[in-house]
Amino acid sequence: MKGNIWKKAIKFGVIALSMGIIGTASVPNNSSKLASAKSKKIKLKVDGKIDELNNITLTANSNRQAVISGKIKGDKKIAFLEYKGGSHHFKLKANSDGSFSKLVTIPASKKKIAYYVDSNKESKKNSDTTIVSVTVKAQNSSNQTYSVGDTAKVGNIDLKVNSVSYLQPTDMDDLSSGQEFVAVNFTLTNVGENPEDYNEFYFALSDNGNDTDMDQDPLDENANERVSNTLSSGSLESSASLTANLVGAANPNDTLQFVYKGNGLVNKNIRFNLK
Repeated sequence: MKGNIWKKAIKFGVIALSMGIIGTASVPNNSSKLASAKSKKIKLKVDGKIDELNNITLTANSNRQAVISGKIKGDKKIAFLEYKGGSHHFKLKANSDGSFSKLVTIPASKKKIAYYVDSNKESKKNSDTTIVSVTVKAQNSSNQTYSVGDTAKVGNIDLKVNSVSYLQPTDMDDLSSGQEFVAVNFTLTNVGENPEDYNEFYFALSDNGNDTDMDQDPLDENANERVSNTLSSGSLESSASLTANLVGAANPNDTLQFVYKGNGLVNKNIRFNLK
């Protein structure tokens, strides 16, 4: 099956499809033209928005997942073959009415995945009449804004902001008038296969758009630390998690964001609204 689809992929020509993105958004079916990819006895339709290269592009959700769906007539199975950097292939049985759907996940190491979707019967022939090309792209996490409780993907790291708390300064602290300590509790999880470094200076507190370091150390009246388990630097092994705190200083009435600036290599300026 795999070799036959590859032969057909080389001959891949104009494919006509039904419309309506499935992923993070949807488009009414009547908003686009209707066409089909078919042979004499088999007709395959895939939901999605076609581009000028006759490719359907879906945008994955925040969990890097999207649904490839559609309907087939004249066959009971659909064949999927990954291309553009992958070789994953599988078959999917359609429902009794010919409809089908498959949840696919983009690996953490990739920005997108692409499949040739085909009738299982036609995939065994040297024919290109029912091939549909589908690309699933990850969301662009650069400069995205999240909320407390959300999880953002930072390369191979999942970053979740668990909570935010505000602490009044004591006589032992030295803050500007109107400022309070802003303590952010968050969790880092390495979803990749290799160790990932972390550092407190990868993060910042944005106060009305002005990014400041989160290196504050609130003290009580006896000069004891009021916030424990603050992040320093280190390396996180594959599948490991770390929950820590970082503390900045700002006026609580300002617009505040917890910012991941990164190490200058990936996904700068992921922001979490703190209010």
